[in-house]
Amino acid sequence: MFTIKEFLRSEVKPALGCTEPGAVALGVARAVEELGGAPVKEIEVVVSDSIYKNGMYVGIPGTGGLKGNDIAAAMAALCGKSEYGLEVLKDCDAETVKKSQAMVDSEKVVIIPDLDRHGVYVESRVSSEKDTAVTVIESTHTNITKVTLNDRVLFEAEKASEDKGGAAALSIPEQVGSMNYSELVSMAEDMDAEDVDYVMNGVDMNLTIAEYGFSHNVGINLGSTIKELAGDHYDSDDLSSRIKAVAAAA
Repeated sequence: MFTIKEFLRSEVKPALGCTEPGAVALGVARAVEELGGAPVKEIEVVVSDSIYKNGMYVGIPGTGGLKGNDIAAAMAALCGKSEYGLEVLKDCDAETVKKSQAMVDSEKVVIIPDLDRHGVYVESRVSSEKDTAVTVIESTHTNITKVTLNDRVLFEAEKASEDKGGAAALSIPEQVGSMNYSELVSMAEDMDAEDVDYVMNGVDMNLTIAEYGFSHNVGINLGSTIKELAGDHYDSDDLSSRIKAVAAAA
């Protein structure tokens, strides 16, 4: 069984935009790093049904409204850094966006859904003129389980053993899904001051994003609309309207 610290460090972390294209970008960036700086000729990414669906039309921050796993993959090939995790694209600029769109338009990026795979699965195959690197991400959006270069295995995560009681073979999200309410509450009660600070840093980050959403013309302004329609109820003891407005604004 995992600890609350392991859960927080694994499942609560900053991400630049939606986690689905973030995982695609992370996998591509990690593969590109094995090509030694050679120009990328082709990108092929096989993804699970949910990664494909959730990442197909979601916006990529900093692109002026471009959407989808394909543009995220192209950007990762040009400017991504796997050491940033789900913030893999944070160094990208306007020039990179133009070049990435050109890669997509020239059909150098292919996203293939594997409808028999569910949950998190991203297999990124990136080729230069001479070499091909492949990465596999499974279970969680940052969990790189395999890296190969020209079919030579450079890294492969150790498989959890089934004979350790079964739980060891499950990812943290899968273990959470099997827990009951009392077990979850008990785990939360084990949080120490360090854990609370870690969570509150995330709260501050998300509230800052929400305030930006309230004060700028972002998307369809759903957060501001909910807040306006709630009227006096927004500041009442019933938090339902405020929760919906803040989440939508963020």
